[in-house]
Amino acid sequence: MRRRAGRWATPFGTWVAQLGVTTLVRQLHANGQPITNKAVYSWISGVGRPRMDTAMKLLGLSGGALTMEHILSQRDQAQGGGAHDTGQTPKNQTR
Repeated sequence: MRRRAGRWATPFGTWVAQLGVTTLVRQLHANGQPITNKAVYSWISGVGRPRMDTAMKLLGLSGGALTMEHILSQRDQAQGGGAHDTGQTPKNQTR
């Protein structure tokens, strides 16, 4: 399955892509967060969001690269924050 570029072009998506999903999952496991690769992909796609305790761990793991806003706004940006954010045209518009 091909990555949708817009979902990964957000601050959170970029950080996860640079670190790597598998590496992030390992680091979260080491910090007491039993997260799966599937969960991380659901956050990036906007289908899910990390729980608050997991989001706090993500902030710590990012070393200041992320803010809570970056993490929590991923869902909105991935699911239609606008055509300019996702690289997609809304259904009722044409390119």
